Amino acid sequence: MKKLLILVGLLFVFSISAYAQQYLKVLIPKSLEKSFSIIAKDFYDKHRIKINYESNCSGKAAKLIHDYGKIIDVIVSADYSIIDNVLMKKGFADWNIKFAKNEMVLGYRTDSKFANKINKNNWYEIVLKPNVKFGLSAATDEPCGYRSLMVLKLAELFYNKKDFYQHVINKATFERKSDLDIVKDLLYKKVDYIISYKTYANEYNFNYLKLPKEINLFSSRYGSFYKKVRIKDQTYELGIKEIPATCIFYSVTIPQTTQKRNLAVKFVKYLLSNEVASILEKHGFFVLCEPEVTGNIERLDNELKPLVKYCVRY
Repeated sequence: MKKLLILVGLLFVFSISAYAQQYLKVLIPKSLEKSFSIIAKDFYDKHRIKINYESNCSGKAAKLIHDYGKIIDVIVSADYSIIDNVLMKKGFADWNIKFAKNEMVLGYRTDSKFANKINKNNWYEIVLKPNVKFGLSAATDEPCGYRSLMVLKLAELFYNKKDFYQHVINKATFERKSDLDIVKDLLYKKVDYIISYKTYANEYNFNYLKLPKEINLFSSRYGSFYKKVRIKDQTYELGIKEIPATCIFYSVTIPQTTQKRNLAVKFVKYLLSNEVASILEKHGFFVLCEPEVTGNIERLDNELKPLVKYCVRY
């Protein structure tokens, strides 16, 4: 009987501790999936707080909050402007911290057609060759998709190639579900070339051609040139008629829907740490030495203020 009581007691204690386990609901972009699995585990090991994360297109993630009232503790976006122009504008977030960058590249395999001849001076001619298969991710479904279109439009301007954008669109294979699907198309030899994130090339081990800074959406120096290009918001329906091309920044905020703000602040503080910077850099991201915050600086949580610098929206 004594052993039975001890066993029941242990089971009771275990069930209570399991029920009381601290956790956070976090939305992330698909391009952070591989690195975030490491980040979530490391955070749990350090703080015993479980991260229940869900990867989604950044625009759809915003809609889950402002249209459907989904309770989320932290949202990480592959496009900082979605948080700026949607969640902050509609009162679902007070601030937005940019912490990492990415860039667009031309991905290919060693056996892609003309792979031994392609370079930054002829790639826009090679991808138009009749026997070359070109892939694009899901258009306006996600940042990687509409950024691919932006790169094509910028290339048309930069190389002064009339109708280049439309010619590529007409011949391209589109994957509507996810930017990862077009990466798989490249790896499975369904297409020869894709425009995608540099981080995907690092994570999935395919070759890539670095594009000029004037079109790769990495350098803030060329922000005024990027803004010459806009893509219509056909899918998100976020109240933004057109999405301007901007430098790629990943950003994070704590939406008003959170019911665990203290824990959420602890996680954002960790996300801005050197430990996370090291993880992200191994996956090919460029991490900002000084994360930049936009929005209402007065509403920024005190623990985060020493970690960021304030900047105006651009």
